[in-house]
Amino acid sequence: MLQAIRLFVILSIGLSAFAQTFQAQLSGQIHDATGASIPNAKVTATNVATNVTSSTQSNEQGLYRFPALPPAQYMISASMSG
Repeated sequence: MLQAIRLFVILSIGLSAFAQTFQAQLSGQIHDATGASIPNAKVTATNVATNVTSSTQSNEQGLYRFPALPPAQYMISASMSG
């Protein structure tokens, strides 16, 4: 069974200037419809303006983190099989 969760996220996270390049950090937790955390899900951040994607995996508690993304509006999707 494939579960997918989609959220719109507008990055309003603290930006840091490093070598004149702005980066943003995005993190969150994946939950199913009952509120239970979803471990080991594939999480994808898609830049709405450019359609460029980055992927990571949630940990045992369903937590995920993208440590360095260009500041933008992102669509977040998560999926897993099983």
